[in-house]
Amino acid sequence: MRTKQFLILIVCIFAFANTFAVNRYWVADTTPANWADASSWSATSGGTSGATAPTIGDDVFFESGSATTVTLDATVTVNSITFNGRAVNFTGAFAIVTTNMTVDNSQIIFFDNVTVNSSLAFPGTRSSIRQKSGTSFRAFKMGNGGTFTLTGNSAANFFAGNNKSYFTFDTTSPLTVYFEPAVPAVGGLVVTKGLITIANSIKSYKIVLNATNNQELIVGKGATLILMSGANASSFTSKAGGGVINASVSGSKVLIQSTSATVLGAQPNGPAITGKIFKDNSTINHLEYNSTAVFNLPQAIRVRTLTKTAGTMNNSTNNITIATGGSVIEGAGSTSAAIVAE
Repeated sequence: MRTKQFLILIVCIFAFANTFAVNRYWVADTTPANWADASSWSATSGGTSGATAPTIGDDVFFESGSATTVTLDATVTVNSITFNGRAVNFTGAFAIVTTNMTVDNSQIIFFDNVTVNSSLAFPGTRSSIRQKSGTSFRAFKMGNGGTFTLTGNSAANFFAGNNKSYFTFDTTSPLTVYFEPAVPAVGGLVVTKGLITIANSIKSYKIVLNATNNQELIVGKGATLILMSGANASSFTSKAGGGVINASVSGSKVLIQSTSATVLGAQPNGPAITGKIFKDNSTINHLEYNSTAVFNLPQAIRVRTLTKTAGTMNNSTNNITIATGGSVIEGAGSTSAAIVAE
């Protein structure tokens, strides 16, 4: 009997919450303006201010208008956020969590953690989401462990970051992701779950792939993934049996530009990692190393094109095999042992 009463109570709570879910429209006349202030919000499009600030279950709209800066003074959880033809700059030290997000011909800047659980759409032709931060790492996360829908993302509708920004993926849906053109750098790419294809060239100071879900970070056709070492000594983290980079697509390339002898390593303050970088039993389309240090190859690899620009690749315990019809492009770089030709 008590169980039945408890279930009825839960249903009533959800029904009550859904009944009072509302729309909220940003109408602040000054910038910056505070998210929590009633003067920033209207209950109707283009209406008067004075509505309560949006909360869980509500739908939020930033409609076309002049650029605005939004100051967050509390963690925000809403059902959806729609940006339409407006530049919006979020400041403050609190996270945003939303089920769905739409970015339509808008440029959005986030300075703290953002999670989009279910869907992100770019219906316009010139939108961007830029994840920035100061001295601490901040993440833009797509997915919450289940399916995720990403539509309209392209070279014109892109993600961008800086050396403290992380882009995290946690989804059972395979996603193809476009970043800012002209090979910008991001702090890290994190794949907790999923098959994620990087559609255009990007530099990443760190790659972190979860150890349990067989993730793949796929380098797409025409894209170059540049592995760099940043403030932390290593650029790539994957436990044994965990995620890998799949660089077998024709036209793809991986450039190792690390200044550290070891690309594989532990996450900050984490346990020691022993793993591998590339997918087993696959052929890397094009691998280039251009480093000021010796790069210790952690696994035997098969490559179509190997470019030796600078530095030394230590392959004394792991063979490098050049696939039939493949080639080696000589430069100032070298290998510590012979390269095997098929």
